[in-house]
Amino acid sequence: MNKAKTLEERCFYIREAVQNHWDKYRLREMLKSDLFHHQGNLPNNFTTTMQNTRNALQAIGMFKDEYLLDFINVEELGVRDEADIDER
Repeated sequence: MNKAKTLEERCFYIREAVQNHWDKYRLREMLKSDLFHHQGNLPNNFTTTMQNTRNALQAIGMFKDEYLLDFINVEELGVRDEADIDER
């Protein structure tokens, strides 16, 4: 941790090491690659575009879901024939 120059940088590496379960070798690699200065936020306009909180949370949740199967339309069981619905 002597390679981290500021307190903010040290806190960043400590937080990342705890969250990602880094061992000392992985931490050393991240310090050497200067992850603190190379990791940043991508510019986006998400908050200005999605001002409705419910829609914003739903959009974020869609990217967090492991399987997104909205295209199947299973919730419309009364509209479609049961023969058309195949879970596979």
